[in-house]
Amino acid sequence: MELATTVSVTLPSTSAVVGLLVAGIGTVVAIAAAAALHPRAVNNVAAAWSMKKPIGWVVVLAMTFALGRSMVTAAAPPPTATTFSAPVSAPAEAPSTGGAPQGPTAPIVMAARPLFPDVPAGGYPHDVYTAGNCTWWAAYNRHVPAWAPDGDAWRWYGNAIRDGIPTSREPSVGAIVVYRATAANSWHGHVAIVVAIGVGALEVSEMNWLRRYVVDQRGDRWPNPEVEGFIPR
Repeated sequence: MELATTVSVTLPSTSAVVGLLVAGIGTVVAIAAAAALHPRAVNNVAAAWSMKKPIGWVVVLAMTFALGRSMVTAAAPPPTATTFSAPVSAPAEAPSTGGAPQGPTAPIVMAARPLFPDVPAGGYPHDVYTAGNCTWWAAYNRHVPAWAPDGDAWRWYGNAIRDGIPTSREPSVGAIVVYRATAANSWHGHVAIVVAIGVGALEVSEMNWLRRYVVDQRGDRWPNPEVEGFIPR
């Protein structure tokens, strides 16, 4: 994308340019006059311009520059500023994702309230699961069997298959995501609720990821080898 941006550039005035030209011509005329009055100077001037005597060449140029600068400083008015518009490249705007997750993100603590409009007041029956755990929060927002005492989070995917409850290897909004038992997810595994899906990422709502009784929402990568599967809504 290009934006038209005004860029100010200061150009020398016409009188300043004329002054420099006059100074240069005057210096040449002065050298020529000196050469006419002193024939021996002709050889020196020729030698200077032919680079046979570099010092003389430098002196001539220095005299020209000094004379021209003094004339411009004394006689020329302040330079005038000329402006023009030039296209300046601007970085392209980042594409909008509409709030879709972009990858792993830090957990954000959320209020412990139902995730979906059809969740009954007080949640689905969930008291069979230990309060404050991830299984408690998942059962609060999704109607699941009372799988305790074999209700560790990592068992939920296998329990659903055993009980004829639909499962999937692909995420969907509202699905319970079942994490394997690992050191990162705890040796009891972990369950959460998928609330959004992006390109290569999931957004999940969960409890007891940070600590017991705390509900948070975070982005997680997808595919993820630590995920056992999903229990769709």
